Amino acid sequence: MSYWRDEEQPIEPITDALWEVMAPKSSKDILADLTDEEFHSKKYSKLRNIWCDVHTLFVHIDNKRDIFVTSNTEDFQDNAVAFERVANICAMTPDECLREIQATRPPV
Repeated sequence: MSYWRDEEQPIEPITDALWEVMAPKSSKDILADLTDEEFHSKKYSKLRNIWCDVHTLFVHIDNKRDIFVTSNTEDFQDNAVAFERVANICAMTPDECLREIQATRPPV
């Protein structure tokens, strides 16, 4: 995954806070010592999934999106309140988002 940022603001304060919400019992410190091969191995798949979730959400936050739509209810909807507190972003399922749009759309 790649993402270009044109800002000098470090991402760690946000990604660290998101990591704490999503995986408070999983240390991300080990990531610095992994090779690419290890990172992509089955052994570290759970850690890699957390990393990907954190950075996917970070990209939405960094681009000032206020809704993050995902069907990953275990990692995102279960932590929705914390995400709003930490990063002012709302995590919704596709169905929740559709209902929200329909509720706020003016009648045709």
